[in-house]
Amino acid sequence: MLTRFLKNKEPLLSTIVLLQLSEEFKLNPQEWDIIDHSINALTVFNAVTEEISSEKTVSASKIIVLTKFHSRHVNSSLEGKNLPEEVKNMCRELKQELNRRFSNIESNELLSQCVLLDPRFKRKGFISEKFQPTKAAIEKKIAGLTSQQIKTGLSKKRQITIENQKNAGNILLICGKISGKMLSQRMPVRQQ
Repeated sequence: MLTRFLKNKEPLLSTIVLLQLSEEFKLNPQEWDIIDHSINALTVFNAVTEEISSEKTVSASKIIVLTKFHSRHVNSSLEGKNLPEEVKNMCRELKQELNRRFSNIESNELLSQCVLLDPRFKRKGFISEKFQPTKAAIEKKIAGLTSQQIKTGLSKKRQITIENQKNAGNILLICGKISGKMLSQRMPVRQQ
């Protein structure tokens, strides 16, 4: 809304003059400057909203990265030169709320692991030094998998293969009896 308001600055000023509206409808140059700086500070929030809204599914790995993006943008907005005090106050409030809501987001083990395993982000997706603990946790999980669960998975795979072979032989026998021909004469089936 502010962007459209700023784009239409000239037509708005002309209309106010033509309609001879009172002073309360007129914006002074400082207020136009506040609108312009506010738009710059809030663009990242619009971009993140569009990014999340445009996808059918948003991966969990983007949460930490988008939070990092928000924080960096608000901090850089606060460092801007000639920033009106109203916009500084808005940016301070945004920074405070981002910190309150997302300061411990990398402590969420699942989200951190999602970022590390996402090939788009990996190490670059971390704000703090949570990369090494997250990497160690994933390695520990993988090491735990390789010993017991892989053996169990392989033995289950062998059992399924043997059962499928038995079932295939039984199906051939049944089909042969139903059709009145013994398929086993053409395709020998081992008797169990």
